Amino acid sequence: VPPDIPAGGTDRLYVLGDSLGLGPGGRGTWPRLLEDLTSLKVSDLTEPGQPLMRARRRTVFVQESPSVVLLSLGGCDIVDGIDVEQFENLMRYVIIGVGRPTRTVAMLELPLRPFQNQYGAAQRSLAQEFGVVLIPRRILARVMYESGDRFDQYELGPIGHRALAEALAELLDEQELAGSL
Repeated sequence: VPPDIPAGGTDRLYVLGDSLGLGPGGRGTWPRLLEDLTSLKVSDLTEPGQPLMRARRRTVFVQESPSVVLLSLGGCDIVDGIDVEQFENLMRYVIIGVGRPTRTVAMLELPLRPFQNQYGAAQRSLAQEFGVVLIPRRILARVMYESGDRFDQYELGPIGHRALAEALAELLDEQELAGSL
């Protein structure tokens, strides 16, 4: 059973990381579609190919509390050959940069190729250490592989973006959100 992403009494969602294709801010991207499917106001801080280092610097744009912060990070870094220790350290800095007691932080676990499991272990360890809601890799993997609409390992086409937005919308606890507004 995938985890619910508790909204914590907010109507604000920040999405930080790689856009997973189609470029930033377009109406057809999964963060924009997620806004259409929920009652959340989404601040889309994604950009194509955004590495962890750049995402670390962009954490300053996550300003409102309470809020939900959804991290979609690390895939491009892995493709570029970053080592696991650096991956874990940079991911830690991003989590610390967005974490606040009044924020819920959630992270998409990356579907990995064989012999990349150490990156997944790093994500799971950080999620546990910082109380981050880890969205199981099967969610993104299902979208990537079942939609049949992807350009490469971590880039979705329009059908994939819609499928990811729908999958994530199901995880947001809309009842909790509606009751808190």
